Amino acid sequence: MKFVEKNLMPYETVVYKSSLHWIVLLPPIFILACGIALYTNKIESLSFVFFFLFLGTAIPSVVLFLTAEYVLTNSRVLMSVGVIKKKTLQEPIARIKEIKVKQSFVGKIFNFGSFTFRELRRTKPTFFFVTNPLEFRKQIREQVFVIQEKGKRSEAIS
Repeated sequence: MKFVEKNLMPYETVVYKSSLHWIVLLPPIFILACGIALYTNKIESLSFVFFFLFLGTAIPSVVLFLTAEYVLTNSRVLMSVGVIKKKTLQEPIARIKEIKVKQSFVGKIFNFGSFTFRELRRTKPTFFFVTNPLEFRKQIREQVFVIQEKGKRSEAIS
């Protein structure tokens, strides 16, 4: 949790964590399986092409899988994906107006989906292959409610 550890404020506590879904690792595994099948059927020249395709897809997929962080704190949503081409989001919960979760049929079966946040006038970047996106959205909504209740109590005291 390097990104989150660097950006966590002293007063913040982590409420919920999610990760990039393991399904992002399936394409390289499929390519490797095809390469092995070709190699065992004595088609070595084509199997080496699949081996290099495997390396070309496996390295970025594994790096994304290991570096992706999706974290909800008591005051913000922190998301980070990638190393060289990094996509990040640090959004205060109070500014989030809408949370879009998209899940395909396969996403519903394997419990992954994409997230898009909308604040007052801007739409934030979409984050794909988030594990358990409906639970993440539920946790965000609960934190929004907690923050709104704190605001109502402080207004009542004033």
